[in-house]
Amino acid sequence: MGTKLQNTCVDLDPQEKAIAKRILNRDEIGKGNFGEKVIANILRASGVRYIPLAKLDNGGAPMIEAKEGKIVLPDFDCAGEDWIAFIEAKFKTQVVRWRMQNQLRHGIDRKNYKAYVQASELFQKRCMVVLIECYDEHGRQWT
Repeated sequence: MGTKLQNTCVDLDPQEKAIAKRILNRDEIGKGNFGEKVIANILRASGVRYIPLAKLDNGGAPMIEAKEGKIVLPDFDCAGEDWIAFIEAKFKTQVVRWRMQNQLRHGIDRKNYKAYVQASELFQKRCMVVLIECYDEHGRQWT
C-alpha cells in the first residue's frame, strides 16, 4: 500500500487525554466513538480519503441491505493513493489472555468478523481491523 498507517502515532493534547480518561469509565458506545475519532484523525493525517460509515444514522451499526440479508459494515470506507479498503476501528483498554494458546490478545466478536468478511467479499475490497489501546504514559491501564 502506498499510504503508511501502521507506524502512525497520535499524541493527544491534555484536553483530549482528559476526555479519554472520562470515556474509559463510560459505556461501550462512548469508547467506540472515541476510537473512531482517533482513527479518523490518523486517516486524515495520513492523507487517506474516507467515508465514516459508522456515522450513518440507521438506528445501530452501519449496514447494507442485500439479497443475502442485512450485512454489518465496518466503520470506514477508505481510499489511499493506490488502495481501497474498509477499516473497522476498535478501542480497547487492555488485552485479554487467550487460554487456548496462553497468549495476550485483542479480539472482535465472531459475528462481526463474519460480517466484515462478507462485506469484503461482496464489495471486493480488503477489510482491516485497527485497534487503539488506551493506557497512560506509564503503561498502566487508565482507571
